[in-house]
Amino acid sequence: MTTLAVTGAQPAREIGLVSLIALTVNGILGSGIFMLPAAVARILGPAGPMAYGAAAFAVALVVLCFAEASTHFEQSGGPYLYARAAFGPFVGFQAGWLFVVTRLISVAAIANGTASYLATFWAPIGSGVARSSTVVAIIGALAILNWVGVRQGKWTVNFLTAAKLLPLIVFIVVGLPAVDGARVIASGAPAGGAVREAAFLLVFTFAGFEAAAIAGHEIVNPRRNLPIALIAAIVITTAVYVGVQIVAQGTLPAVAASEAPLADAARMFMGPSGAAFMGVGAILATMGTNGTNLLVTPRMLYALAEGGHLPARLARLHPRFRTPDVAIACFAVGASGIALVNDFTALAATSVVSRLCFFATTCLAVPILRRRAPAPRGRFRIPGGPVVPALATGLCVWLIGASAPLQWLACGGAIAVGTLLYAWTKTRERTEAAFSS
Repeated sequence: MTTLAVTGAQPAREIGLVSLIALTVNGILGSGIFMLPAAVARILGPAGPMAYGAAAFAVALVVLCFAEASTHFEQSGGPYLYARAAFGPFVGFQAGWLFVVTRLISVAAIANGTASYLATFWAPIGSGVARSSTVVAIIGALAILNWVGVRQGKWTVNFLTAAKLLPLIVFIVVGLPAVDGARVIASGAPAGGAVREAAFLLVFTFAGFEAAAIAGHEIVNPRRNLPIALIAAIVITTAVYVGVQIVAQGTLPAVAASEAPLADAARMFMGPSGAAFMGVGAILATMGTNGTNLLVTPRMLYALAEGGHLPARLARLHPRFRTPDVAIACFAVGASGIALVNDFTALAATSVVSRLCFFATTCLAVPILRRRAPAPRGRFRIPGGPVVPALATGLCVWLIGASAPLQWLACGGAIAVGTLLYAWTKTRERTEAAFSS
């Protein structure tokens, strides 16, 4: 069995199967669902709802690779651990570093989104000091909840997942009878260019599942529960995505031009109160997504520090709460700083290609981990030998090829910074070894 050395106090294992499924659903079902139906309808027209099923199948290939890779480890780190065990410390560090960069930008952007939604109820939050204070308060509150204990962070995520799903389920159930079938039944296949554009968009509507693999130290029986949670979350979110797209597209004639498609669609069949209800849902969705981000991403910093790739202080556990308090504080401060700049256009492009990069390293790691550390009987293993990992890797490469030059440059910049950090750590280790001898 592949293992990593673990020393000192260990985090508490508080995340059971139900909480892990909630964590994974929360990671996938982000705030984008409240804007996504407009973009999908604009690109694919009536074929939009069917496209989610195809995207879910494609992402499921990557999810299966994460599910099998997770059975080899019980530590925190997810894609960092998988890449490190398969390809060595440098590739492993880059996978973990790209995960952190992606989530830093995501938390900053989503916190601003929460402030924007709150401003629809109280306008002063929309600008100036009030907006900045709100953004910092949102990130700070979620950080504190996770600092005082993974149990509190877990409960917060569970609550916000349920609160996020409720308005979406009500939207689907109440709206289905009002759907005009002609708007959601495709008469022909969409153009090839539209399919590729939609694939790039839709595959990333399911991204975020990898969050569940990061906090391995704090998951109860991770080798069993992680594969179950990953697969269950893809099934749940696919059903929600398809239902939301059908209702939004089938009830709102101008859905493709809407800036708030779910609120506008709900206004059509539930009136103004329905639009307000969906607005509250959007606030809870953004809070829920960032609750997940603040729970899992500091655990990646913890894993990188524990592996000797970042300052050891980031691997400190709070003596009472047994949470990575320094990592949580550093991540929250960094995300708050980026959020206050509020200019994410160039940085946000990093998240697309960088995510595909650490997806690909996990897919490529699966057959290597099989050979080096065969899993015992009863552990999850993808059927079909190397077929699924090969298809999943091909999907990542195809989508990377579809990205824009700016996205390549942004990701390359993040990798360059990661390389400098890695080199600095190695130089420091050699210097300390020289002085100690």
